[in-house]
Amino acid sequence: MGEQLLGIVVILEAKIKPELAESTKAFLKENPPDTRNFAGCDGLDVHENLDEIGNLIAYQRWESRPKHEKYLAWGRETGTMDQLESHFLAAPTLRYFENVDA
Repeated sequence: MGEQLLGIVVILEAKIKPELAESTKAFLKENPPDTRNFAGCDGLDVHENLDEIGNLIAYQRWESRPKHEKYLAWGRETGTMDQLESHFLAAPTLRYFENVDA
């Protein structure tokens, strides 16, 4: 049997203002090191929908939901989250998943 995955997956989905699509991608290239190095982050990948430019998802792996929520609070304190959210057409969706060992 394979190794059991621990922790959670967090998926953030956002639609970016068309005029900010390229600057948003540049912003995301600059800031993931802060996310990836944050205590409890086990990985982060950002993907763009091939059929809808500006529709992005951030696929994140975290040790726990409280650690991700601590990261979100840090992002609010530093202003990084507010800066990123100013690029969105609407509020992003944020979903938490846990491994069901199936």
